[in-house]
Amino acid sequence: MTGLYNQMAAIVVQCTGPVISGNKQCTLCDFIALLDNIKTIVFEMLAVVVMIMILYGAYRMILSAGDPGGYEAGKKAIASAFIGLAIILTSFIIVSTLLRVLAPNGGITPWNQIQC
Repeated sequence: MTGLYNQMAAIVVQCTGPVISGNKQCTLCDFIALLDNIKTIVFEMLAVVVMIMILYGAYRMILSAGDPGGYEAGKKAIASAFIGLAIILTSFIIVSTLLRVLAPNGGITPWNQIQC
């Protein structure tokens, strides 16, 4: 449980803006970093779901015991998991690109890192 708490706590971004009335103000860069952290956590969870679906499909295929319906259901689950994985990877690239475009002073960094 501590690992999950630490991972969720890592989502929160410390504001780096100017201090006004004793509080640091958040900038656009802080907001984009927060969105990037949320994106990373969501896509990691989706990868786990895809792995579970692949294992479920394999389980159905193995335990079908020659039943064509069970075997086909397992194949369909695995195919659906791979289609879902393709959709997830495509959306990851789109979201990462949008966050890079929105980040001020993007600069030249690796494609998956945002620099403000």
